[in-house]
Amino acid sequence: MSGETSFHLQKLVEQFEIKVADRITTSLQKTLAQRNKASQTKADEDYLTIKEVCLLFKISRSQIINLRKKHKDFPVIKIGNCVRYKRKQLEKFFEANYSNK
Repeated sequence: MSGETSFHLQKLVEQFEIKVADRITTSLQKTLAQRNKASQTKADEDYLTIKEVCLLFKISRSQIINLRKKHKDFPVIKIGNCVRYKRKQLEKFFEANYSNK
């Protein structure tokens, strides 16, 4: 092969590598965005124990119990003998009742 042909072939291969890398990057970004969205959706729908609620919102167990007594609309779900709280509903409750407006 002549030097000029070899040079053009090398440039063509470099351009091909760049296009492949760009497509892979784009595909990975889309996949990660979808995965993050799915993770967030799952997190929004999580059922939390009272201990997890305490840790998440940095409040005590007794505060949660008092809130349940004080607010009849406090979001709580009973599954058999288990008490659970939906994360998204708790966030909405706290925003509606305790946000600094």
